[in-house]
Amino acid sequence: MRNGIILTALLAACGSTQRESAVATLPAAKERVRVVYKQYRKGSVPLIMENLQERDLVKLRSKKLRAGQSPVAYVPDDVMTRMLKEFKRSGWTKHGQTRPTDPAKYGASGEITIITEGRQRMVTLLRVKGGDVAASQAYVDCVNTFVAVYNHYRPQMQATTANSDAFGVRRVER
Repeated sequence: MRNGIILTALLAACGSTQRESAVATLPAAKERVRVVYKQYRKGSVPLIMENLQERDLVKLRSKKLRAGQSPVAYVPDDVMTRMLKEFKRSGWTKHGQTRPTDPAKYGASGEITIITEGRQRMVTLLRVKGGDVAASQAYVDCVNTFVAVYNHYRPQMQATTANSDAFGVRRVER
């Protein structure tokens, strides 16, 4: 009996250490970072944001979107860094976790996920009804921060070239 309790405590400690090591450090500004905000409602579209990472915005925006593909809002690296610091201040490192295969299976109604391309890691903060109040508040704070930045740098407002003569906003092919 006593060994079972000790084993359970050790497994719980290992699990929490693994979770913290996966989340404790947010991506550095020098990494390409993609942040995805998704709600599990019929008709909702994921909002995607990525840092520029010294890439040319005009070239990025001139790529054609396939039908059903969400446009990406590109933000300057310093803005992405400040947003990630705000996530950390809101409680991301405490409540974030490695993204499960099927978040809706856990009762999630939404998620905000950070994907780092350098380390190929996905860390998510889930919105679960009836879950931890602090985790819920962290989720709401992170979503509010994300939406504020996304609205300022929305893909529809980012300029691009359609051809060599025109300079305007990219349209989605249908």
